[in-house]
Formats: sequence, C-alpha cells, structure tokens
Amino acid sequence: MLNKMPVDDKVLSYFDVVLRQGDVDLLTGPNWLNDQLLAFYFEFLAREQFRDISEVLLIPGAATYLLTSSGPDIAPIVLDPLDFSSKSLVLFALNDNPDVSHPAGGSHWTLVAYTRSDNTLRHYDSCRGINSHAAKLLYGALLPVVPPKLKLIENCDDDGGGGGFCCPQQENNYDCGMMVLAIAESLFERFVASSTGTIDLKIYPKQVGARELDIKRRALHTLIMNKV
Repeated sequence: MLNKMPVDDKVLSYFDVVLRQGDVDLLTGPNWLNDQLLAFYFEFLAREQFRDISEVLLIPGAATYLLTSSGPDIAPIVLDPLDFSSKSLVLFALNDNPDVSHPAGGSHWTLVAYTRSDNTLRHYDSCRGINSHAAKLLYGALLPVVPPKLKLIENCDDDGGGGGFCCPQQENNYDCGMMVLAIAESLFERFVASSTGTIDLKIYPKQVGARELDIKRRALHTLIMNKV
C-alpha cells in the first residue's frame, strides 16, 4: 500500500501559488478550504479559463486581508500595480480573520464583488451575514481608490432596484470556500457572456447547493492533480 505524502510536500507550483499535500488533502473530504486553494482557482480562472478577459480582476484572500488589516494607505500600494482603476468587475475573496498575527486564521469565506459601472460593492455571504464586519473593513479600505459615494450592499439588502439581493445559504459548516469559487466563476462567466458589460449579479440556490458544490470540489481536485 502506498504511503501518503507528508502534508508539507510540494504538490504543484502554479504561477505565484504553491500547493502542498495538506492543501490538496482538504479537497478529499468535507473540509474548509484554505487560502492557497482559493488563490489557485482564482489564478486558474484568470490565467487559463478566462485568459483573454482583461476587464475582470480576481483578488485572493491574502491580498484582501492585507487591504482590510493595514490601514487606509495600503489600497493604492496593493491595487495600483494590478491596474485596478481600469477594471469593470473586481472579485475579492474575504475572510473573517480578526488576528493580524495569524494570517492563516479565520473560519468563514465570503465574496465581495465591485462593479465600476455603479460604484458598488456587493457582499455574498453564505452564512447569515457573519462576515459583515470584514466587508465593512474592505469598504473603508477601498475608499481611496474608487470614485466618491461608494455603495455597499450587504447580503439581502435592497439592491437599489427594489429587489432583494440574497446569497443562497450554505447547507453545512464547511462549504463557504467552495461557494466563493462557484460564485466568482459564475459572475466571471456572466461578464464574458454579456455584450454590454451589464450582468445579472444575483446567485440562485440551484447553482450552489451541497450536491453542486461537492461535484465542484471533486472537479477542483482533479484539475490540480492533472497539472502535477
């Protein structure tokens, strides 16, 4: 019988992301995804699946955490080199980690989408809005790099058009990261498919049910192993 690889063994280097065995093992069971896995999939979407689309920017958890934990002067330093001001849609992976001394901490992932056309942040939270404080920190961090009167629409707030803006809620205690990946990919796909740049920003339960996310989890594991 083959021995399992030590958790610290490197499995894959993919552009700026290194995945180790412990990261990949998270995909083989009902586990919370870590920053490395989200960063890998964001990198894959940008570098391969949607490589010809320059109007969308994906910000992984580590960079978002830097924005929310480092004060108001950090946003230009982080975002200007990424040409943030030219992007129509920017997607941030957001973590609820409150401890700056432990960057890998936290217990919940959500997605925040910035749409330049209406200067609005929309917060997709799959667990009863528990990441609201982190979303407000991101809002404050972005004020120096966006036009005046930035709006923040929290989960299930009025979207400004009279309709509710609700993110479907996860059906277990570990799928928040998978929901972030599924929602980010869906919004990216809709942007690509739109001829006007205007997209439907609502997420529907059938897209992110436990069964659909389990299929996506297994597909992500296969994607990584096919690149090894």
